[in-house]
Amino acid sequence: ARQIQYESKAFTARLTALQNSVDRGMGHWKISTERINPRSFDQRIIIERIPNVKSVVIDPKTRKSDRSDQRYAWHIDKVYTEKEFIAEFPEAKVQSFDPQKNMSTQKWIGTNYILVAQYYRVIKKKTKLLLIEGEDKPILETELPEGAKVKGKTVVSGDQVFAIKRSETTEISTVEIRLTNGIEFLGEPTPWMGTTIPILTCVGREKYIDNKLDVESLTRKMREPQREYDFANSAE
Repeated sequence: ARQIQYESKAFTARLTALQNSVDRGMGHWKISTERINPRSFDQRIIIERIPNVKSVVIDPKTRKSDRSDQRYAWHIDKVYTEKEFIAEFPEAKVQSFDPQKNMSTQKWIGTNYILVAQYYRVIKKKTKLLLIEGEDKPILETELPEGAKVKGKTVVSGDQVFAIKRSETTEISTVEIRLTNGIEFLGEPTPWMGTTIPILTCVGREKYIDNKLDVESLTRKMREPQREYDFANSAE
């Protein structure tokens, strides 16, 4: 883990997020993967800095300080010209961007640019957590050997029958990533290896006004005193 952070210059990614949270109320960095080299199928984990706070849109209902409980998020990380977009996504359904269509896409598509965002979505699925006779640790129903089925309070696998000592309903999370230009999804979804969206958030001061979350920068309360100090100096 330390080597991954060293190679990715993770310190600068977190420092950028911290500076944004101090100055603007919120900052982000991202965990991703990249190919080790063009001739390899192997991937490596990288930590990316996100200098533009407005390029990230997260779930407004998230509550944890690092936003790890968010259900969806967007990261707008690429800007294309129309010619570049058509070359990169030849299978996209929309290949003509007329002015009328541009008006309906709410700034995703402009006269000289097309934004492409990564859309992250958490998919939650309920399953059974089973403690089977003869086993020390519980397993998920989805992890049962091929052909094994739960029947009542037993697990049947071929000619063998195992009693279920304890059973509870649990929830597992998976994450998928898709590309979108605001009109359509581009390509097939890509599964993410983790169970949470890999965009981490650093926030400033949080408070609720009329049940609505308001995130302040750590310097907002310093503006008025600084203004008064400057005025006093000028007057003197």
